[in-house]
Amino acid sequence: MTTSAAPQACDLLIEAGWVVPVEPHGVVLEGHAVAVGGGRILAVLPQADIGLVEGLLDTAARIFGDSPTGKALVTVVGIGALYTFFANMVTWSLGANRTAQAAAADGELPAVLGLMHPRHKTPVGAFLAMGVVGTAVILAYGVIAQTTEDLFWTLFAFSSIVFLLPYLLLFPTFVRLRRIDAGTPRPYRMGGPTGWLWLMATVCVLFILQAIVFFVWVPGEPIDWGSAGPIIAGVVATLLVGEWLVIRQQRIARGGA
Repeated sequence: MTTSAAPQACDLLIEAGWVVPVEPHGVVLEGHAVAVGGGRILAVLPQADIGLVEGLLDTAARIFGDSPTGKALVTVVGIGALYTFFANMVTWSLGANRTAQAAAADGELPAVLGLMHPRHKTPVGAFLAMGVVGTAVILAYGVIAQTTEDLFWTLFAFSSIVFLLPYLLLFPTFVRLRRIDAGTPRPYRMGGPTGWLWLMATVCVLFILQAIVFFVWVPGEPIDWGSAGPIIAGVVATLLVGEWLVIRQQRIARGGA
């Protein structure tokens, strides 16, 4: 049995001569691979067919079989997976766009992002901007990616890092607000002395930081700049554009633009 890390597909890929699954009973799978991620088995597939995009449905097909009922269950699993993907994207985008709209209303971002739908009161300006930027990002990384797995992982890693970066400042901000604005009523108040709060904030920051690092580097392996480079470049470009927009709005507010 050989073990290798495959960052595009999973946390761990075990390539075994034989795999004896618990279910179905009495079956020996020869030349199969076991993909492990997040502490659970993601897929059990022939080594030649292992892949991130196809892995979920291929694994379900082997579990439920080729009967009409099995095929129907595979379809249900696929639809359920798509539903979770879209549901997460909708809720994430709702929160992000509401935040962008509020920042635009405060003059911290361009006014176009603050446009609201006249009847539904939704941040239509931010949603349209998200669609344009999202399409551009997919097209840009689509040119770089060699396979669907590469495209999925690159987009997932890029968007996840962008999503996690604000938390690096969020936890220290919590401690600072406790010191300079402790009297403001809030829904929840964490107890403890300042030293304890700093310890908890530091642990959270380190946890977020290691998650960001592991999106572009597999421990024990040399960094693959072919995949990590575009991700890091995209994150840096996102930060630079965001800071430029904020600085520009500050100049407009001061009448300097």
